[in-house]
Amino acid sequence: MAFPCPIKLYDSSMAEEILTTPIPFRRIWFHKTGVKSEICSNGWNPEKIKASIYGSAIYLARKEWDQDDLLGDLLGPVDRATLVNLLRHPKIITCVLALRSDEVMSSFPSKRSQNGNTEKHLLDYLNENVPHDEAAPRGALWSIGPDNSSRRLQFGRTPVSGNHERNKKIARYFRTKGIRAIRFFEHGEEESAIYDPSCIRVLPRSTNFEVHPFSDILAANDPDPAL
Repeated sequence: MAFPCPIKLYDSSMAEEILTTPIPFRRIWFHKTGVKSEICSNGWNPEKIKASIYGSAIYLARKEWDQDDLLGDLLGPVDRATLVNLLRHPKIITCVLALRSDEVMSSFPSKRSQNGNTEKHLLDYLNENVPHDEAAPRGALWSIGPDNSSRRLQFGRTPVSGNHERNKKIARYFRTKGIRAIRFFEHGEEESAIYDPSCIRVLPRSTNFEVHPFSDILAANDPDPAL
């Protein structure tokens, strides 16, 4: 996949593709960055992110969140008035996703958990499923299992840049499987990692959240549907 990937602005002709997106991904999402104007002009480039654990991706959150701040910048639930203000925020890109059910993943089965959806489950899944490159040097990461067995890991909690081979390898793995986006919970907060940014639809300043399809999306997400 070639990067940067051009920005796609939402228009009314995209309403149905948004509403066919699987429910866990049918959200109003936020991407907070200090280079909003550059992204809007030049497009998405997951390999330019400063730090990532789960692959070269565009990271979206349900609340205001800063990818450059590992502690996060989280607000309470976002109401309609706040949504309108965020459309004009100089550092926030507000968006929705256009995806099919076979293009997403929100459960990460591993030997330790069959239905995991947290950052820990995601790392377990990656370490078990992403093929090892036997010719490449391995890190010094180890995991101790419940039976006191140990294994060397490929992926851990130390962030590296988006163009680091470790992150590009994760992104290639998901894209090869046809997965364009994953959704998981990190420290209890809902996030998505977008490995194919062409599925992102950026909401323009003129977006009316009281009309179709946004009124339907917000009604379904408030309160959040059961996991």
